Amino acid sequence: MDPQINRARELWYNWEKKEMELSGIPELSDEHGRDITRQKYAYLRQGIYRLSGDPTRAERLYLDMISVVTAKLERQLYPNPLVRAFVRLKAQFYDRPKALASHQQLTGENQSRLKAQLRARGLGKLTEEMASYLDYQRERVTIPMSGQMDRHKTVSLHQHLELDGKGQYQLAAMELTLKDALAPGPDLKVRLEKDCPLHSEQIGNFLLGKPVYLPAQQGPEQATGTWIALNQDGEQPDQQVARYGPEYGYELKAQLQQLAIETGIYAITSARVLSELEQGNSCLFCGRHPRDQPFQLSADPAAKSLRLANDSGGTLSREELIGSLKHERSPDISQDQSQAQQQQTVPGQDPDQQKSQAGENNKDQGLMI
Repeated sequence: MDPQINRARELWYNWEKKEMELSGIPELSDEHGRDITRQKYAYLRQGIYRLSGDPTRAERLYLDMISVVTAKLERQLYPNPLVRAFVRLKAQFYDRPKALASHQQLTGENQSRLKAQLRARGLGKLTEEMASYLDYQRERVTIPMSGQMDRHKTVSLHQHLELDGKGQYQLAAMELTLKDALAPGPDLKVRLEKDCPLHSEQIGNFLLGKPVYLPAQQGPEQATGTWIALNQDGEQPDQQVARYGPEYGYELKAQLQQLAIETGIYAITSARVLSELEQGNSCLFCGRHPRDQPFQLSADPAAKSLRLANDSGGTLSREELIGSLKHERSPDISQDQSQAQQQQTVPGQDPDQQKSQAGENNKDQGLMI
């Protein structure tokens, strides 16, 4: 249990908020005042049941206060001593065990579902102390996490969760903060809504301005997803993320196929390369001839194209790349022959090294969690 969180105090504050909302309804303020009293009694009693198992010292103070309030409400609702005695017996031997069992089942199912969702995104660290954040009925909770990108860059992540109408927490927005010890100025802070569920491998690349791909969350498996990138010019929170949805018309696979035809390097079209580019990584390739210079490849949805660079990161145009490889290509060579040649050993390199270089991804800025 997080020692900074007082579940009993949260219980009381939550009811005060609900009471203000109910009292603002004209039909309830006068005529149905007893209904509000009954709801208050039931709400606080349920909270006492949930917290009675393992309250902290600070929580006991609030629980004692809440118990005094509920006892007073009980006398108002059940003025007859015999009826009141029956209500107390029922609460002790039926209501309380039932409420505890229901709460434990609800919490267990909720945590299992949330853990599966977070682990699928590579954020399993958030699940380690999840129970301490979901053990009370707050409408919104935040789970923090931090990780290193490199020696100088640190990423802080705050995953927000919101309580739905069924009493279960759902993943909501995520806030990211990038701290760079070598960069002057304020830290970079970005808020991503729940429709941008980044994977842990994508977070670092996204914060560095690299585009990443989010598959479609609904619809057929072949449905086109959305590319997102950090908008460096966005001043407002809702302008920080640039989106390139299906209607934008960026087809990475088609771009890779076209470049493969132009260069004769058909390893570019592999599923591994496509996956790496969608994560925001870049891939390093060699030409078919030993004297061809390596080049880097990454996605560029904003330009509806591919971003090319030499092996040191310098900008490389498509014409420059094709021009440097053109004299080594044979127009009558088939695709199968081209792919076979790319697997051959380059002088001075062992086969394993050559295989890794013809499609090596750059993950230097990944988030280590």
